Amino acid sequence: MRKLWNLALAMGRPFLLTVFALVSIIALMGYKLGSLTPALSEPEVATVQASDSIAEIFENPVNGPYKIVMYVVTRVTTKTIAIRMISALVGAIAIVLFFLISRKFMRTNIALAASLMFGTSSLLLHYARLATTDIMLLSLLVLVGVGYLLRFDKHVLPVWLLACFVIGASLYVPGLVIFIILGAIWQLRRVRQSFNQLSPLAIAACALIFSILSMPFVVSLIRDPNTWRAFLGLQSMFESVPEIFKEIGQVILSIFVISPNDPVYWLGKQPMLDIFTSVMFLYGLFAVTRYYKLDRIWVLAGVFLVAIIWIGLSANHHTIIVLLPFIYFVVGYGIELLIDQWFDVFPRNPIARWLGIILLISVIGSAVNFNLQRYFIAWPNNQATKSAFTSKL
Repeated sequence: MRKLWNLALAMGRPFLLTVFALVSIIALMGYKLGSLTPALSEPEVATVQASDSIAEIFENPVNGPYKIVMYVVTRVTTKTIAIRMISALVGAIAIVLFFLISRKFMRTNIALAASLMFGTSSLLLHYARLATTDIMLLSLLVLVGVGYLLRFDKHVLPVWLLACFVIGASLYVPGLVIFIILGAIWQLRRVRQSFNQLSPLAIAACALIFSILSMPFVVSLIRDPNTWRAFLGLQSMFESVPEIFKEIGQVILSIFVISPNDPVYWLGKQPMLDIFTSVMFLYGLFAVTRYYKLDRIWVLAGVFLVAIIWIGLSANHHTIIVLLPFIYFVVGYGIELLIDQWFDVFPRNPIARWLGIILLISVIGSAVNFNLQRYFIAWPNNQATKSAFTSKL
């Protein structure tokens, strides 16, 4: 009887922890979703108006998947909580996916810590709780997950069907086509090896899924070739080279020092990361040098390099959200290295080991609390925020 009870506990504990985590994510994304601000912002109203009809969406299919869902929701209700729930759902999925990917490369407890910090980061909460299409840039995280499955998963057919669906839908998110093309070129040999394992019927199914999803994309380019800039997330006219470098520098400053003033998306001119997260990110950069031969590090380096250059070319600081999950991947490596080095110094002293763990948990808890208060208390009570959220449908 005792063995059965221990087995039930062993099997039930992961299930209960999973349920607790999912409920916490839902509560985080749903708390005061419709009432945190006095009304809607202009970007939110513009997003709803751009999703007013299916014909209009197909006329301008940029961010089409998001707009279609918004169209369906607004046919039922136009309440603030309903239209913001789309972005909240994307944010919740991003948190879960972040944990699933990070635990492949870090210990589970470190992946949980990094996921907690990512999920409660102020920037994620800002984007995931607004009814704007910017949150769709987190689809890059889905593309990375699909790339991992194509590389390592043995179930070739389901993975390829999923890949065709994800890639086809990601074409409509501004800028992601750049990452898709560069990633495919980099992993061309391995992609070809995986693709050659498919049967003719499986290839036909993949082609059908991708063709259906990409049809509006292709039609839009044929009808108006200039839309390629919108799909790449670029301006109609490129700025001068000094301005582009200025934008690139602004990206780095926004992460660590000072952000542009935009009360819809952020609180004042505060940097994106708090002090502890900034330190762990820099420490994580040192940590990843130990794994420089692994593809995962080249993926991180490539994403940072391409994203920073793309943000500079786009001159749109809202696109910085694309970097957020990858910043916290590096933060996770920093936390892992920190705790490993502490254990190396105190390999057999349980008091010192537990003291290190308690201190680390305390600092992570402080960072989480700071980000939650910055978003849920400081931002909505800021006068600039109240002035920016006065629009109604």
